[in-house]
Amino acid sequence: MKAVTDLGATGIEINEWWASLAPDWICPCCQRPKAEIVHLSDGVLIAKAVEHHDHFTSYVSRSFTRDLGAEWGKNKPHLQDIQRQITDAFSAFSPVMICESCNQADRDAKAIVGRLLKVPKDELEYFSFSVDEIRSFIRPAGNRHHVPDDEKVVDVFEKKRKREVLRFRIETVDQQVRLAVQDVHWRSPESHPSGGDLYEGTWDVLHELGMTPGGNFDLLEFSATTRTGTMPANTWRRNRDRRTAAPSEAKIKEYLAARPHLSDLGATWRCPCCNRSLSAIIRMNNKRQPTMLIGPVGHGDDRIEVCMDCLDVWRGLAKEAGVERDEVTRSDVLAVIVPVRNSRHKLRSHVAADEQVAVIAARAAIRSEEAVRPSEGFYVVI
Repeated sequence: MKAVTDLGATGIEINEWWASLAPDWICPCCQRPKAEIVHLSDGVLIAKAVEHHDHFTSYVSRSFTRDLGAEWGKNKPHLQDIQRQITDAFSAFSPVMICESCNQADRDAKAIVGRLLKVPKDELEYFSFSVDEIRSFIRPAGNRHHVPDDEKVVDVFEKKRKREVLRFRIETVDQQVRLAVQDVHWRSPESHPSGGDLYEGTWDVLHELGMTPGGNFDLLEFSATTRTGTMPANTWRRNRDRRTAAPSEAKIKEYLAARPHLSDLGATWRCPCCNRSLSAIIRMNNKRQPTMLIGPVGHGDDRIEVCMDCLDVWRGLAKEAGVERDEVTRSDVLAVIVPVRNSRHKLRSHVAADEQVAVIAARAAIRSEEAVRPSEGFYVVI
């Protein structure tokens, strides 16, 4: 309503994505807060967010339908795994929430490429600029759409040899699909628990027992008398893109009904980190049973109760950065995750995680240096 007053709007149009995002959300592409993203269109206040994705995923999907027929998913369900693997391997980036203006800038930039570089429209249909690329050719301004810089758009497209790479992806996918038609592929039909699965399953069990590694004692360290190897610090990143079927609404209601203590949180409670509701946090564990836990992070006035998926990322970032969990903040976690309903958080990207781990470690190092200050010839530990 403040935006309506400030901009003199005569109406409001808000989409569901926008309404689902936290008030302090900042577009990862243009870096604008919500108050600077809203804009007027014929007097109407437009407030919209969009899930930006690589349109090449559509090419993969259409290729399977083209060569295997519309019912290929039913006729050859075992090839669905192949399609997922190909899609993951050839997508330029993972889906990401951005403001409508940034998403429109992607469309406008492709039109510039078509006009100035004579790239056919049907070829650009399966191409998308990534968030970092869009950011490089726009000049964000408050409460208005971006206008891509023609020269910068062409520079990005040509320097990164986008057309050559797009053609390579198309040719390679076509070859993979032709082999799949003959049931020739590289994937085994069997799937069994890996070391990462074991680790994630153990983490769920410890949560269910009310135990958090790094608390009173480390259960795994206490229980094992021999070591099979040190678990890498970045193990928490594993299987982030793996999706399990969400529990049905009936199972969610049954789960909540059997745990009346959760009602103390209130019907409107949301995880203060990822902003998911109680029903959105419940997911299936490795035993295919609904599970949902809430744990504390921070201390003193900064102590909050977050969902187990945020807690898992919180703990993972701290372990990788080599710091105490209290050194990690809500902003650190949000910088590396894409919250998913009834599932573990998806990792935004390994690059984003690497960068945030470095930020956390550097911040902790500065605090450590500040904790020891010279005073009258002595070092006083604060």
